[in-house]
Amino acid sequence: MGDFVVFVVIAAVVFAVAISSASHARREAGTRLMQLHRELLSAELDPLRLQTVVSQIVEFKFMRFPQIGGEIYGSALDLLSNNPKSPIAKQLVLDIGRWHYGKSRPDGRPTVYDEQAIQNDILVRSIG
Repeated sequence: MGDFVVFVVIAAVVFAVAISSASHARREAGTRLMQLHRELLSAELDPLRLQTVVSQIVEFKFMRFPQIGGEIYGSALDLLSNNPKSPIAKQLVLDIGRWHYGKSRPDGRPTVYDEQAIQNDILVRSIG
């Protein structure tokens, strides 16, 4: 009986450490995404800076951060609204939109309906 109690205590400690570690990693990832969001906002329409930031954002493909993801997509849409003729802004919305919608899918890829929603968002904001 004593060995079993020791085993249960050790298992509980290992489990608690694993949960704590995963929680810490998730917090760090959320912080990094918020930092990338700020970088996206400051990148303006500089293609190289945008490409660098977007490539880092899409690395968070399977991590679920719906609020931050929605804010990043919204910022990309705002940039397009402010620059409706910019092909750079349109590409940004497409890339971020695919990331945003895709991260909620099991395979990490947006559906055809998601693609259509992104295109609709682009069209609406490109009228200027």
